[in-house]
Amino acid sequence: MGRQALHQPLKPLCEKINSLTDSGNDISIITRLDTDGIASGSILLMALSRLGCRCCLRTISTLTPDIAQELKSEAHDFCIFLGLGSVDFEALQRYLNENWYIIDHIELEKKFGERNYNNQIINSWEYGLNGAQEICTGSMSYILATMLDKRNTDLSAIAVIAALGDRQDVGEKKTLTGVNSEILKTAQSLNMINAELDLLLYNSETIPVHESIARTSFPYIHGLTWNVKNAFSLIKNTGLKLTENGKWRVLPDFSAEEKNLIRDAIAKFIITSSSSSSIEVADHLLGFSYRLTREENFGHLRDARDFANLLDACGRTGKAGLGVALCAGDRSMTLTEAEQIAENYFASLSKSIFTVFSEKWRFYDDGVSAVFVNGEGLITEGLLGSVSSLLASSPSLYGKLLFVRALNQESGGDSYNFSARKCVGSKSQLNMGILVKECSKSVGGSGGGIDGRAGCTIPASKLETFLSNVRGEISNSKDSKLTPGSA
Repeated sequence: MGRQALHQPLKPLCEKINSLTDSGNDISIITRLDTDGIASGSILLMALSRLGCRCCLRTISTLTPDIAQELKSEAHDFCIFLGLGSVDFEALQRYLNENWYIIDHIELEKKFGERNYNNQIINSWEYGLNGAQEICTGSMSYILATMLDKRNTDLSAIAVIAALGDRQDVGEKKTLTGVNSEILKTAQSLNMINAELDLLLYNSETIPVHESIARTSFPYIHGLTWNVKNAFSLIKNTGLKLTENGKWRVLPDFSAEEKNLIRDAIAKFIITSSSSSSIEVADHLLGFSYRLTREENFGHLRDARDFANLLDACGRTGKAGLGVALCAGDRSMTLTEAEQIAENYFASLSKSIFTVFSEKWRFYDDGVSAVFVNGEGLITEGLLGSVSSLLASSPSLYGKLLFVRALNQESGGDSYNFSARKCVGSKSQLNMGILVKECSKSVGGSGGGIDGRAGCTIPASKLETFLSNVRGEISNSKDSKLTPGSA
């Protein structure tokens, strides 16, 4: 199976792109503003530019009929939508006729209304590829790029970054699986990526190890993440040396035995500081790291996961263009500006998370399997997905289903945005994408996602009905017979 499964469905799109390029027509690429979206958009933009195609790239949070109408007014000859499959297909057809294609890895509803749009939608699930674990939009864009020109294999590292940013490192020891693994092997064969088992800490090559622990937000460890003082004490109490020859030691300075001591200390911290007795959260700190060999040693882009975090910060703060420039190889002032944006972004995340945990009224725990978080007046739309992902990785919410809401400011407060996640340790049989899609649709909203994470927008006036529907679906599922970890 693997990537070959997509060659036949992608072939007509390749022919269309070549035809548009030869005739001098332009192609607009519209993609999501998260890591996978920025990476996939960058891959396709570079592939089309290398062909000599007139093209442009735009990042958006959701594809609405209004945006489709805007694209019509811009008079593009053709549009390719990446990772934006949860959309009103009839609106696309109304405004863009047949001049569009969708590439996505999110499981889509097959009911299209009066017309069948299968020939314009390339979805990984339709070809036996699990879009939640083994392939992302970046991977699919990469396959398309290599079909356009085999020399585009040099874009494989960006596809790996996309997969890591989409949390698809779900194999043993945080490895990539399926098509993502195939693409990783290509990048390794080109000496673009080295993979080795290590502690997975943020900016581990550039800052002292205790600061690296404090800045590591996945998993989010309350009392340790963003708490440099506690992280310093944790390392000091192990008896390990924090300095050497007058300099702070960074993670690569520590031996394998010393790294094991650090991980054990973090695991003990989790057990003693939270109600969860599981060390599964700590297990997320040990796995394969993917280092980009062509990036500067001890630089912020050396680790592929750090690169992914930087892209996400750029996208969530309205600076996706900087992320695209980084993918294209710009390392001058662009990198400096992106690093500052990331610092500010993670500071905002830190403030939001601390407030959520300190203001207990924001939590509603159903006492069985779900937690609902009220982020009104605190969490912005740009932070919502990241906040829910961090909370989902916390030992405090081990085994739960998580639903975080925030007012949609763009709607003037007339709607809510929800971000839903399966927390670490969740044994739930529910598919979050389907759950959120159906419950939001029942109140006049829209949304979707994959098994472990999803999002939606609902009318503010239907909040209680939506929450009641969600709780009802959870109660009626097999989950009600499960005994999740305590929260």
